[in-house]
Amino acid sequence: MGKIITISPRLAVPTQNLLSAADFRLYLEEFNKKGSSALDYIPVQECNGKYYLLDGHHRMAVAFLANTRIRVFLPRNKEDLMQESEFPGVSSADIFYMNDNIERRFEDVIDFANTVSADYGINNMGDLIRKQVRRGDLDKIWEEVLHLPFPNQYLLQQIK
Repeated sequence: MGKIITISPRLAVPTQNLLSAADFRLYLEEFNKKGSSALDYIPVQECNGKYYLLDGHHRMAVAFLANTRIRVFLPRNKEDLMQESEFPGVSSADIFYMNDNIERRFEDVIDFANTVSADYGINNMGDLIRKQVRRGDLDKIWEEVLHLPFPNQYLLQQIK
């Protein structure tokens, strides 16, 4: 099995350029109920000291805004999948979905990191969140973000 480590969301690099307000709200509510454990075990791939998301963009965005460290799963290869017994509290449906993304995205991440990422205009979670807020996609839930227990004040000042 790959490694489980704890990282700062500042080291996470999104591999998609869109966040759904509905999904963001769902994870924000889970975080407010359960704390950071509701966000744990995001599959990532390490490249050049950064952690590229294979899944979990909404969870990582909440962790970034809450300024909280999060546990991530680093698979060794695309066959190194998550096993229910190793991830307590994670539903079998979530594990199935994350494993599907590990298999589909694992090999593309290195290419993304080395070529697309620089042209993408989104080099970290802050860039992705700022883009979504400026487009108005997250406006409906912005008040909820402001009430996070430990908000990322620097980012909040930059966005609004």
